[in-house]
Amino acid sequence: MTFDEYDLCEESAVCCGYRLTDWYPNMDSAQKMISRFADNVLFIIWILNSPFDRELTEKERQVRSFLRGELNHRLILT
Repeated sequence: MTFDEYDLCEESAVCCGYRLTDWYPNMDSAQKMISRFADNVLFIIWILNSPFDRELTEKERQVRSFLRGELNHRLILT
């Protein structure tokens, strides 16, 4: 993925009109997403960049950290 494509994905996540409300993936769901990274990369970017109306719980922050780490490790920007 190019840097411009990634920037567009981030912008789309923020502006798409769908926001995270009460739902946030648990660690099992996050690991399943990562196991099929190529199929879920855009969804992961959306989760990480979607505006959120409340503060994340400790478990949700751990999931966010896990997803960010995996995204940084697996996504190659050119």
